[in-house]
Amino acid sequence: MVAIDVAVWSGGLDDPAYPFSKLGKLSAEIAQKFRALGIMMLLADGSTDAFLHHQIRAGRARLKYLERARSEGKSDDFFQASGRYQPLLSAIAAQDWTLARAIASLSASKQLEGEYEDDHCVAQIVHRLIQLPPAPEGEIQPFLDRFEAYLDGAADPRFSVLSAIVRSDQAAFDAAFPDLQAAFDLKVKEAIARRQLEEPVTLALREVDVDGIAFLKLAEQRGLVTEDDYPFCPSLARVPMVVPFPGI
Repeated sequence: MVAIDVAVWSGGLDDPAYPFSKLGKLSAEIAQKFRALGIMMLLADGSTDAFLHHQIRAGRARLKYLERARSEGKSDDFFQASGRYQPLLSAIAAQDWTLARAIASLSASKQLEGEYEDDHCVAQIVHRLIQLPPAPEGEIQPFLDRFEAYLDGAADPRFSVLSAIVRSDQAAFDAAFPDLQAAFDLKVKEAIARRQLEEPVTLALREVDVDGIAFLKLAEQRGLVTEDDYPFCPSLARVPMVVPFPGI
């Protein structure tokens, strides 16, 4: 059913007549469903390739929206906000760095109205980590400073993990990443406690932390050593792709 929904609604991303005012939301929903479909195939069939292919499709759904926004001269549509970074992280989880950089280059660089400060900082840090050549630490630090100021002493494992990645600090990363996994687990438990609708996409997204996998790829890119398995980032989801992405 999820696959049918995606197939039906994906047509809107390629339809120049589809209202742009609805395209951002559509692309976000399709990207989330592609992310979930990949998890389903990973868990049901043990298919790493299918998991990674669907993460690339999630990223491409975002890219198509951003390309349409650029072609129509849009610059402040809410869905252009860089803080809507999940499809970007899907592309990174699949190690499609070209796709990830394309998404970053077309996402809004300024903070848009209604965009959360922490999400904006996370995205801007990631953008600079993946650019070629990688941004020097001095260009990233202002966003870490903004993130830390926003937290005002509160804990956020994304901040700790990204700080460790930027500094290539192995000890700090080893201490921070389990907290990121614990936060993912807590978020799932809170969703269950408030009786979040348990439909296939929701259930799949509770099983594998795609964002966490992307952070692991960023860490490895900066020379950090990661473990084979983490609670929500299984090794099966992190091995290299064997069958190339088919491009459809």
